[in-house]
Amino acid sequence: MKHPYIAFEGPDGSGKSTLSKAFAQHIDAYWTYEPNGQTEVTKLLRTICLDSKWSTELTAMSREFLLLANRSISLNTVREKLQNQIVVTDRSFLSGLVYAKVASDLSFQDWFSLADKAITFYPDVIVLMKVDKANLTNKRVDDIYDNAPDSFHTKIRATFDLAVPYIRDSFPTINIVEFPYSFKDSVEVNLQALEKTLLLKGLGTGLRLKPQVVPRPIPPPSSDAH
Repeated sequence: MKHPYIAFEGPDGSGKSTLSKAFAQHIDAYWTYEPNGQTEVTKLLRTICLDSKWSTELTAMSREFLLLANRSISLNTVREKLQNQIVVTDRSFLSGLVYAKVASDLSFQDWFSLADKAITFYPDVIVLMKVDKANLTNKRVDDIYDNAPDSFHTKIRATFDLAVPYIRDSFPTINIVEFPYSFKDSVEVNLQALEKTLLLKGLGTGLRLKPQVVPRPIPPPSSDAH
């Protein structure tokens, strides 16, 4: 039986990496990320695509093809893991779609035409992190997106908003749950809020989430009690 495949999505600095790791640990799931760098090949592809020292040599389309190659390899591992356990990923095809639109000026339709053979299955649930402004406190020095101007990240947030209705229309079986990460609260508080949100959406059973049972107060003894 195939286990659920859950993606945490959102712009850079939205809290998705932190919360996806905490959530995976909470439900004893396999955690991964995209673009992947867990093998020598995927790490090389990721570095070429995201490291600023390569950016002047890559065309926009060559970067998109390399990112799709990375995702195709990574999804083979995800498919295998899903036979035995839940998989939680930090980013998925949705980030590929959004960043290609902003960085490479590819329409959603054109991106899916490119991705048709590389991405053969999709998440069951997408937790979309909603933020008004990126919280980029741990920038990677050579990452082309971490160090992009604020205008780029503004466009990314806006494009996620455009992509959500497109995905809901195109993939009605994908449950998209929008979640506002609170940087004022701890990871544990955010995790509890997310769990409550997923339960309210009816998504708790497959994710091993159990409704919190609030004990009923014990009434005081009757005055007639002996």
